[in-house]
Amino acid sequence: MSDAPLLLLDAARIDAGGAVLLDGVSCGSSAPELGLVGAWSPLFALLGGQATLASGRAEIGGAPARLAASSGRVGLAPRSAARPPAWEVRRWLAYAARLAGVPARGARAEVSRALEELGLTALAARPCSSLTPFERRACSLAEAALGAPPVLAVEAPLAGLDEPAEQAMLAVLERARARHRLIVSVETAPATGAAKNLLDALGEVIVLQAGRVVAEGSAETALGRAPRYLVRVTRHAAAFAAALAERGFAPTRASPDGARLVVEVGAAGDPSALVEVALELGAPIVELAPLAPA
Repeated sequence: MSDAPLLLLDAARIDAGGAVLLDGVSCGSSAPELGLVGAWSPLFALLGGQATLASGRAEIGGAPARLAASSGRVGLAPRSAARPPAWEVRRWLAYAARLAGVPARGARAEVSRALEELGLTALAARPCSSLTPFERRACSLAEAALGAPPVLAVEAPLAGLDEPAEQAMLAVLERARARHRLIVSVETAPATGAAKNLLDALGEVIVLQAGRVVAEGSAETALGRAPRYLVRVTRHAAAFAAALAERGFAPTRASPDGARLVVEVGAAGDPSALVEVALELGAPIVELAPLAPA
């Protein structure tokens, strides 16, 4: 396995269709595996060519993110993917293998290898239209594994699955870990359940809230931090932020004008102190939402 950083973002701005999806994000990890918590779809859109890096730096496994999938350095398993409904899984994967640069004579063997690697050989003859949500996600992972890329980037594999399907997906991901470095996203910071077990197994986590990285490190550290709230005021934003900082809340900006802040409220998780500061300063709060569990 490569020694290159698994993920590196440096002041990265990701755009699509004239809209800013993510702006000024910096974080990184050299861990063998990485869990991403929060709204990381812009990064996967960049990997899949549906978004562009407008500024900054974005690398996966040492390769520029915009080229990582096309160069074979990263296998991308997006949350959803279109496939010809009438095609059998093995036919679709053989086609995908050719697109990934596998020679025609070796495509069938490569499909068999990828399915066997993930324990999915029983799906080979199934029409794509017959697949369950879990099976579609699993086939996306098999497609990502074609050509044996060093890194697999897997977008929200557990989203919308019931508990038995979640457990089945965890088993597929566990098999993938034997041959690839993994980057796997989940939508929310879980306290229990399959997503928590997945992040614990991956070991290192980066948490994104309101477009800002709010926690990095081991799963235990990053997911166990004190609760955070997103707060927006309509006036006196600078004074509000300064007053919070003086009282030990360590606010960070979540908008360019500073009117939206991410604020850690401490182990008790009580945001009433934020309201008290706002009342003292005449800074009306119009948004107060929890971002992470205790």
